[in-house]
Amino acid sequence: MICLSTLLITILVIFILKKIFEVFSAKSRTSKLFARLKIFQANRLQRIQNTNHFKSSLPPEQKKQIIKSDVVTLLKMLNEGMVSSYELVLVFYERAITIGCGLNALAEVNIESALEQAKKCDEIRSNLIKNDPHKLASLPPLFGIPMSIKGNVIIKGLSTNLGCANFMDNLPKENGFIMDLLISKAGIIPFITSSVPQCLMVNETTNRIYGRCKNPWNEERTSGGSSGGEASLIASGCSPIGFGSDIGGSIRIPCLYTGLYGIKVTTSRLTLEGDFSGNKTNKRGQINVKACNGPIGKTVDDLALVLKSVLVKEMFDYDAEVVPLLWNEDEYKSIKKLRIGYIDNDKFFAVSKGNRRAVALAVKGLEAKGHELVKLEFPNFEEATIEYLALMSSAGKFRPYREMMADEPPIPEYDQMIKIMKIPNFLRGIISFILNLIGENRAAKILPRTNQKSAWEFFQESEKQQVIKKDFFDWWKNNKLDALVSPGLPTPAIKHGESADGFLSCCYTFFFNLIDFPTGTVPVCTVQKEEEIYEDNVNKDKYTRVMRESMKGSEGMPLGVQITALPYQEELCLNLMKQIEDGVGFHELPIKF
Repeated sequence: MICLSTLLITILVIFILKKIFEVFSAKSRTSKLFARLKIFQANRLQRIQNTNHFKSSLPPEQKKQIIKSDVVTLLKMLNEGMVSSYELVLVFYERAITIGCGLNALAEVNIESALEQAKKCDEIRSNLIKNDPHKLASLPPLFGIPMSIKGNVIIKGLSTNLGCANFMDNLPKENGFIMDLLISKAGIIPFITSSVPQCLMVNETTNRIYGRCKNPWNEERTSGGSSGGEASLIASGCSPIGFGSDIGGSIRIPCLYTGLYGIKVTTSRLTLEGDFSGNKTNKRGQINVKACNGPIGKTVDDLALVLKSVLVKEMFDYDAEVVPLLWNEDEYKSIKKLRIGYIDNDKFFAVSKGNRRAVALAVKGLEAKGHELVKLEFPNFEEATIEYLALMSSAGKFRPYREMMADEPPIPEYDQMIKIMKIPNFLRGIISFILNLIGENRAAKILPRTNQKSAWEFFQESEKQQVIKKDFFDWWKNNKLDALVSPGLPTPAIKHGESADGFLSCCYTFFFNLIDFPTGTVPVCTVQKEEEIYEDNVNKDKYTRVMRESMKGSEGMPLGVQITALPYQEELCLNLMKQIEDGVGFHELPIKF
């Protein structure tokens, strides 16, 4: 009869051997994955090189005019027969496979299909110009305009990988619904896709497939995430307009970092059908803070054209989750005088001098239009930020994203998040106490709430979210607001590698995802030499140190603001964004020839 000690030793040995086998097996799978990745990258590069012959025959000056133009101008040129959609695709594609590749912003190319679609658009438009010009107005709003598409949108035959090597061979057999809607109702021509960060959940666009995306204003700085590839392509003149998504600032942050316009809609206003979520069902289990799609462009009118074209019955019929609310042109064009609140700082995360000046300039622009502006403070800003992080970390141990990555290790930008999420619950209180003692007060507040949660704990967090939303709505009503102007970020674009330690700087965008109010971004000015400093009189922790270092050498980087309206009032939000755009007149972009 085997004694108990022998049995226990046997079980222990088996357990250890099993663990050793799992480690070696995982390393083997990772090695095979990286070997496949090298082949994928070589094939992609070859595919792009094979398209080098697709070049525009237009004169250099006309190319420059096209590259600098917004979509409204390009549409005018098309309708007047000054240029063809075919040539537009070629002009932007030339830049995308050179400058876009150099910025590591370009993901996949769709040139053959795009040119075929452009030919069809040109035939239709040419016939109308010759035979019945009045019917040009009946064409879809962006008919024949090339558009870059964020790499999480499903496009037939193109790698839709979420920045994960695990999905590099994911080649959809058909377009996703939102892609088909943009083609049929907006009339756009998808010609390239843009790079995204691994798993789309970090404020810097970097992955092992396409590399680290650079900001065209300053290549030592990031263009943000997760729509950072889109922003880099548009800001550098590689695309006239783009389509991204936002769950914590993923449209707004890249726009603020690169001097562009973008909007995060109310999550039930625009469909997510046709986005790739990285799981078997292609649905999202985390629904407390929902993602949303939205446009990125050079002007507010360009954004309005995109939303106008897709807020249609076909979308409502397809997706029951979407509120059947058509585009309201009267609200977008309204000139009524409004009461608008503005906030230029919150003590939880201090806003730099330049970013506060951006708010002041936006306020001045709105006051010049006759609106009433009132200075306010955020209600429960600190609690809302921590609540956002508490909800987004509820699964624990970075599990949803590790499952998406499969055999690929996380990028270094996730290191701090993973360390925080792996801390056992029983140690969090002790570590939080120590963090407070050494001056890391914000980390001390966040740590106890970013743990893995039981169902009951998650319900409690959900209740807190609802209270925060109700309190903010009550604050809005009590102040009799029609809209709100606030900082988009506390600083301009951060340097590469700072997103891991500086993720909390996105708190000003987190806020409006948590409460689900439509929020857009407007570029306003650039950093002045004397503004290359960061001061925080309340917090002296690592986040302050990162921001202080990031501000050095930031002169000339773009700065912007957020504009927020009540849920489902996207048209009003865009209206005020346009009024700031008209009043301030910022349209600087780092387009080089």
